[in-house]
Amino acid sequence: MQMTSADQPVALAPLPDGTIVGSYVVLGHLGTQDDHNIYITRVASDDEAEFAQPKPTEPHLLVIEAAAGTIENMRMLEDLRLRHPRLLALRDFFTQEDRDYLAIDLPGNTWPMPARLPLTTEEALAVGVIIGEVIAFLHAHGIAHGHLTPQTVTIAANGVFLAGVEGATIATATDPAPLFREDARQLGLLVGTLSEGYEGNPKLMAAVHEIAANAAAGRYERIEEIISDCLRVLPDGLPQLSEENALAPFTVLVGRATSVGMIRQQNQDAVGILSMEILDDQPEASPGGIFLVADGMGGEASGEVASRIAARVIVAEVARRFLSPAARAAASDAPRDEENAGEAATRMSLDTISSLTEAFRAANSRIRNLARRIEKPTGTTATALMFFAHEAVVGHVGDSRAYLLRGEELVQLTHDHSLIQRLIDIGQYNPDGPNEVAVPRNYLYRSLGQLDDLEVDTRVVKTGIGDSYMICSDGLWDLVPNEGIREVLTNAPTPQEAAEELVRRANAAGGYDNSTALV
Repeated sequence: MQMTSADQPVALAPLPDGTIVGSYVVLGHLGTQDDHNIYITRVASDDEAEFAQPKPTEPHLLVIEAAAGTIENMRMLEDLRLRHPRLLALRDFFTQEDRDYLAIDLPGNTWPMPARLPLTTEEALAVGVIIGEVIAFLHAHGIAHGHLTPQTVTIAANGVFLAGVEGATIATATDPAPLFREDARQLGLLVGTLSEGYEGNPKLMAAVHEIAANAAAGRYERIEEIISDCLRVLPDGLPQLSEENALAPFTVLVGRATSVGMIRQQNQDAVGILSMEILDDQPEASPGGIFLVADGMGGEASGEVASRIAARVIVAEVARRFLSPAARAAASDAPRDEENAGEAATRMSLDTISSLTEAFRAANSRIRNLARRIEKPTGTTATALMFFAHEAVVGHVGDSRAYLLRGEELVQLTHDHSLIQRLIDIGQYNPDGPNEVAVPRNYLYRSLGQLDDLEVDTRVVKTGIGDSYMICSDGLWDLVPNEGIREVLTNAPTPQEAAEELVRRANAAGGYDNSTALV
């Protein structure tokens, strides 16, 4: 490695477009940071004579270039195979001509954009939660990020992501606590920096300033404390839940119904239910459960098998990973720590999200194995609601849906992973008016069984007495409008009668597909 008289690395001259490094062809130089060149690339083909034209159907990657030996911990990080839906994942690490190269997957084939500042205070708090969850994931694997700045926050069309893992520290060989405290300090300062200069809601502005001040004073010991502070004031966009309903003990009543419909010969929907209730002096241990609807993809082979795998594996994995350990943990005779109750609740939320996400991925792996065995593509949607105490966590892949009825207001909790919804999102399709082209409604860009790596949408919802949730397959929501769903959930005497009435209405409206309701 060449050094200056000040014993500092010499910045490497950027590679010209079209250069092939390893298995990748350079499409453009995005900039230089910490003496590292950053390129946008794609996988090289056999004939790169016309390299300059990016191919939109092929995934793009970031490639980071540095002098050989300056990112030497990358090989160890690569070996850990860390995968988180909000972490720009390490894909490859190699050395070529005295230079180290690190390839990083881009989310959803979207070119990354640094965060444009200032963000609103609500956006900054949301980023604090999202990036905090990623940092908590890294800490659980003995990794400290170490350099959280606005430049390491990547904003793409499909979400917020954490970059900069190439500079992370593997802390397993030393006491990780100081490194983890530094990550917490940096995250608190980051939340303040992201919205600096923004004038908005005074309450949210005061909360952001308090978080940044606490971080600057070194008051945060763990990343979960910052997540808790952000969640405490962050609006969830849902109808207000009264304090009385949010704190009172409650039980969960369940109803479910399914139908093959009026046209199909086979029902490829599957339902999974596992309910756990413990009545004792610790209300946070009860109730608990996992409730799921999976819709096998009828245009592909063995859709009914894929949905069956999803329902059984996700329910079983959630029970193994979370519900059973959480119930045992609540059996402890240790006194309740009221001072850190908020942080403990936040840690419980993170454990719930992690358990549900990993359960989805376990099911995805099984379905991918099925596809390889039958040598045909197969897949399924899956939408799940996981309860523990006064929180519900939604896990979602595909175009089945979850709804919440609170009071008289019906809210859709999930976002369809379909081509038609993507076109609606970008203003290229009007669902209520004339359109120049017909778009296949059931084409999904994300489902279980589609790819080896699975991104799962998750959402945490505070819940309480009077809330009604409904999970359904697309065969139901496509034929029963939102007002009809709201009417049934409001007026049905029991969840079972609500589920049966919803399915009956779907069949009465044509029953073009299997329909399932879990209420």
